[in-house]
Amino acid sequence: MAPISDLGTLADEIMALDGKLNALSEEGKGMSDPEWSRTDDRLTAIGEELHAEGGEALMQTALQLAVQKGMRGRYVERHWTGIGSWMG
Repeated sequence: MAPISDLGTLADEIMALDGKLNALSEEGKGMSDPEWSRTDDRLTAIGEELHAEGGEALMQTALQLAVQKGMRGRYVERHWTGIGSWMG
């Protein structure tokens, strides 16, 4: 994972992972697909690391930055549900 101090890089990764889940969903793939599972696991790990370093506020900052960079999906918000007090 990129250092937390490099939120821009993390936001790029969050955006790419969200896009990947969107594409997999459009292909009819879901949670039982290995690629979906790997992508989901990575998103969860990023959320947990962000929470450990700065709580929900840092998670929100990273997510907002990803949206500013062009993220269109909402998978991240849902996947982070349950990390700390996050409710997607």
